[in-house]
Amino acid sequence: MNRFNPKLDIVLLKEVVADAPFSVPFVDRTKTWEGIVSRVNSTHLINTTIRAAKERMKVLIKAHKQDEMKSLRASGTAEEYTERQTLLTEVVALMEVQSNKAAEDRVKEQQGKDVRDAAMQSLKRERNDDEVTGAQKKKKESNVNNYLQLRREQHELEKEKFDLEKKEREARIQHDASVLALLQQLIIAPKDKNGTKTSKRHGRTNYVFSTEYYST
Repeated sequence: MNRFNPKLDIVLLKEVVADAPFSVPFVDRTKTWEGIVSRVNSTHLINTTIRAAKERMKVLIKAHKQDEMKSLRASGTAEEYTERQTLLTEVVALMEVQSNKAAEDRVKEQQGKDVRDAAMQSLKRERNDDEVTGAQKKKKESNVNNYLQLRREQHELEKEKFDLEKKEREARIQHDASVLALLQQLIIAPKDKNGTKTSKRHGRTNYVFSTEYYST
């Protein structure tokens, strides 16, 4: 594994700027770093590793942010130092853009989750309201059915009462008629041989003259 120097740093930084491994999905980052390291090794005929390349990038970015790039000076020209500094500035800017985008994505994701949760809660409340309304409707229908059933039963009872009273009246009229006929038979005596009607009251005979006898 070769020791990094300004020239090798520049090659690595150019590849990082080109592929931006920090902006690809996490599952694809290893593959992206493999491509970066492969091109760096083939360009300078070295044999660095993904781990070494990542560690070098961390050191460079930390030094750049803390303005300690002088501590990383090694053999190299002023132009190489300047170019490395420029590339580092670009890398850090890209990383900040990606970081901000990731933060925005998290906010949007949370907002979407909040909207979905609110929609689910609203739907749940509507279902509960529908269930309550349905229960109230069933209860109301049940009350109406019970009332109608009660009215039918009352009507039947009233009809039975009316029929019974009618039969009682008819029986009473028939009984009164029978009693009246019996009284008439007791009061009016049969005719005797002379065409008179007789009836006995208090042990004596009373003569009742028929109107038919005197009409001839």
